[in-house]
Amino acid sequence: MKDRFALLLASFWWGSLTTTGFLVVPMAFAKLGSPAVAGNFAGQLFAAQTWVALGCGIALLTYFRSKMVDGVAPAVRIAISLIVVALLLALMQEYAVSPRILARDDLKLWHAVGSGMYLAQWALTAVLLWRMAPSAQKRAPRNLGHCRATAARATAICCAAATLSSNAQPSSRAGCSETTGCVVPQAHRADCIHHEKS
Repeated sequence: MKDRFALLLASFWWGSLTTTGFLVVPMAFAKLGSPAVAGNFAGQLFAAQTWVALGCGIALLTYFRSKMVDGVAPAVRIAISLIVVALLLALMQEYAVSPRILARDDLKLWHAVGSGMYLAQWALTAVLLWRMAPSAQKRAPRNLGHCRATAARATAICCAAATLSSNAQPSSRAGCSETTGCVVPQAHRADCIHHEKS
């Protein structure tokens, strides 16, 4: 449950950055007409986005902190680093860059800096979400019975192929795993051992 909630938070963080920066703000400048009005509106959106980033980032840091039981795993260390850097970028953009943009102090320079920070935060959260997303190819069999059935089918197919490619009679292939070197794939054996232990 905690893993799913953390994945949901990471998705919300990245999704809000994507929606705000690549959809809502460009539409505001395109539809509102006045750049000053659109700029003020964009500033309010980015301020709200900073609070979203803080909420999601702190919650995710708490989640990964709970995983640090027997030391810090490399994956956890990378995730925490991504979150901390993204949070720092969000805070710097809000409290160091945005005031200068709203004050129109060297607008072109600070707008470029703010856009770069926003894109960097977006990229960091995308990497975080990608690393947290479960891979369908790495999912273990549903249960021990399913695991054994899969392993049995793999062995039967292998042994049948060995029998067809040989002049020996099928009856001599009763112990095909010993006579042909056909064995249960390593991945299936590892999964079965894992399920038996659990």
